[in-house]
Amino acid sequence: MKMIKYIIVLWFSMVLLPGCSESLEETYDKWSGDGKIRYPAKCMNVRVIPGWERLTVKWKNGTDAATKNVKVTWSANDMRDSLLLPPTDTVCEISGLKNTSYRIDIQTITEDGLQSLMETNYGRPYSLDHEIVRTFSQGITKYFRIGSNALIYFVGQKDEEHVLEMKLHYTNTAGNKVTQDVWPDDATANVNSCYIVKDIRMNEGDSVYISRVGLLPNCEDIIHFEPVVLKVNERVFTSDFKTNIQRHYGFTDQTDVEKIEFEHFIDTVRTLEFDFDIASLEDILYCPKLEKIVLGKNRYYWENQGQVMKGETTLYEVERSVNVLKMVRELNKNFTIERYNEHFPQLPKELAYMTISKENQQESDLGLNYLDVALIDKYECSEKDPQGYNSHLDWLFDNMPTTKWQTYTQADLRTYEITLYLKEAQLIKGIVVRQSRNTDKNSTSYYPDQIKIEVSENLFAWENVNGENGIEETLLGRAPGETNIVYLKKPGKYQYVRITMTDKTYITNSSLALADIVLFQ
Repeated sequence: MKMIKYIIVLWFSMVLLPGCSESLEETYDKWSGDGKIRYPAKCMNVRVIPGWERLTVKWKNGTDAATKNVKVTWSANDMRDSLLLPPTDTVCEISGLKNTSYRIDIQTITEDGLQSLMETNYGRPYSLDHEIVRTFSQGITKYFRIGSNALIYFVGQKDEEHVLEMKLHYTNTAGNKVTQDVWPDDATANVNSCYIVKDIRMNEGDSVYISRVGLLPNCEDIIHFEPVVLKVNERVFTSDFKTNIQRHYGFTDQTDVEKIEFEHFIDTVRTLEFDFDIASLEDILYCPKLEKIVLGKNRYYWENQGQVMKGETTLYEVERSVNVLKMVRELNKNFTIERYNEHFPQLPKELAYMTISKENQQESDLGLNYLDVALIDKYECSEKDPQGYNSHLDWLFDNMPTTKWQTYTQADLRTYEITLYLKEAQLIKGIVVRQSRNTDKNSTSYYPDQIKIEVSENLFAWENVNGENGIEETLLGRAPGETNIVYLKKPGKYQYVRITMTDKTYITNSSLALADIVLFQ
């Protein structure tokens, strides 16, 4: 009986084995509709190269002999278009494109319509609206109209790799069209180099412009950029120069009326004074009647100081400024520089038209009429001394240069609002702010570099000493023992003075040190 069971099992095994030999693929083919899907060989290594209002698409073809066409599709937003190419093509140029990013799809197609898997890449063509195009070198970085027929301009750093041609176009005084290189044949030309065109007509309707031809990164096209038109009657001032004019002379250009007054000052000024750090002197080219610049004149020492204040004012763009000074001198042989105490030491001493004046200007030279300290009623500070420490606020108003007010040293920055009360209203013309004489680096680091001073008749209405058009904070020279003279824009009778200063920092410590604040009549 057992033998019969074994024979039956063996027979069923032999019957079922052929069915098990069928592959899973063949099994699923029975239920896959039209049968298994076959994909043609796809394109590979798709690259998109940007050009001027076009994209160049490159790829590597597959090895499928059944390929009839290569289909290139480009789309952006709601736009979609495509092109069928021969199977041997490996490059496609898509022209007439706008300033947007395009999706590029490539796939192969066989004779019977089978399509390969897509290869996708993205690209954005160059156009006038492309930010890289807008930032392409304009050649001339700044220019100044001089008189009726001269133009001075600074050049940018020449990019030999991408700038192929940069030309200045204008009409000369004889009425002829002139074209010349923006960069003269000068191997030393750099961003501080300036050049002058003397025979140029700048009447209303005349055009002065720059033509540009060049290349862009990863772009095969030579591009003729839009010309850059020079607005020769416009003036673009540096922030340092405008700030100096505002602080020193009270002119600003915030409103239309103020702008007219500012422009009138620039057009008529014959002497300009600079007393504090400045990036560049280039904007003196905007002053057609300028005859002299004075450097560091309004910086003083106490009497009998016994040391000379030299080189406390810095000129940062030296080469650029020296080129400007030489150009101004070339245009006006009467132009001179008057320098005090060797301020702006970066200027070369060989400038023949520069004179070094008085080495050590004393505060006593001014003959100031100081307000008697006995007329002071009291003074208050918003920041109180910690217990056990005396900053000697009283020494700040004692008119004794050998003493100083020194706040407690701590990590956090503090702002001090100090109010001075006079016994009655007094005529005030200005205020003397004296730095401490101490030359120790630890101490000099705490000297204030600016101060806000206000005056009042009633403790309610406060007026800044610099006037309505002035900058609220007054710059201070920080040389040891330096005297700063602050003249009120509106001298008058006042009973209260409010002073605001902020801590200075040395490493991680904050403090403030100042010798004197003295009113004068």
